[in-house]
Formats: sequence, structure tokens, C-alpha cells
Amino acid sequence: MGDRIPDHGSDGSDRGQLGEIIEVRGAGGGPPYVVRHPNGNQTLVYPGPNCVILPPSEEQRPAALSTRLMSACPPGVADTA
Repeated sequence: MGDRIPDHGSDGSDRGQLGEIIEVRGAGGGPPYVVRHPNGNQTLVYPGPNCVILPPSEEQRPAALSTRLMSACPPGVADTA
């Protein structure tokens, strides 16, 4: 979840709009997806064969795992080898 999916409209309009996948309903992480569109609407999407799923934007990505782990360590623990 958090991946983005282009929203081109049925006639190729709305170029540059990206919806956010907020729920995966298919088996094994596949479609259909519940997508939140820029206007706030949510729809169930079955992407076509030419659809490209994009990773989350930089703002949406969580901090790097090592950063999260280091911040969770008590002082002095992370710098002992």
C-alpha cells in the first residue's frame, strides 16, 4: 500500500494524476486495488496490462530501517561492537 497508480481516464485525459493504492483486495498482493484519487474519491481498480505501478513518493516512504533501529536503541547500545 502507498504505491501510486496513474489515473489517465478512459480517454487518456488527466495525464499526470496519480492515485494512491490504499487497499489490496487480490490474492498475493494483486488486483483489484482500492485507489484514492487526487480529488478524494476512492474506486476499485483493475489495472490493464499496460499499467505501471509506481513506488511511493519520497515523502510517503518510511525512514530507512537502520535509522529506525538506531533510534530505538538505548543510548550507548548502538555504538558497541
